[in-house]
Formats: sequence, structure tokens, C-alpha cells
Amino acid sequence: MKKFILNREDLESIGFVYIKKEGGKYVFINESKNNRDEKIYFGEFFDNRRYIAIENNCGQFYFMGWLKNKKELKKLLNQVLISFSDDSNEAEA
Repeated sequence: MKKFILNREDLESIGFVYIKKEGGKYVFINESKNNRDEKIYFGEFFDNRRYIAIENNCGQFYFMGWLKNKKELKKLLNQVLISFSDDSNEAEA
């Protein structure tokens, strides 16, 4: 079984757009419909996981932690009520 690690293309495929690199982390904004100007900070790897922080436009964090793949990211976004583009036609890990 092939391991898939969360990557930049995963974020872009669900409607997030890369805007800059800040403090060693890549910053993406939510360009999907019904967005609330959330940002995702996409950081370093550790043991097949990627550091992710999700922040709203007021500087409040919804999540800071480690995720393994796009399936976990989409589950988290649903849990914190963040809309994203549906890419259900693509295969997931």
C-alpha cells in the first residue's frame, strides 16, 4: 500500500491558494465558495505527518496540529465548518 503525505497539491485541489511563505511555513487562503477568509499554514514533516495550522481572519486558530493526508484534512475542515471545493472525482488515500 502506497503512503500519501499531505502536500501543496492537496490543498490547491480543494480550493486553497498559495499566497506566501511566512516564518518557514507556506500560507494558503480559502478561495472556495462560502469561505470566511481562513488561512492554512502548511509546515514541516514529522514521521509521515505534516504540521497544519488553520486561522480565521481575526487571528483565532481553529486547529494547530499534525495531519497525515488529504482525507484527514477534509474531515477536519468539515468538523470546524470550513467550506472547500469538492474534488470527489479524484482518488484519495
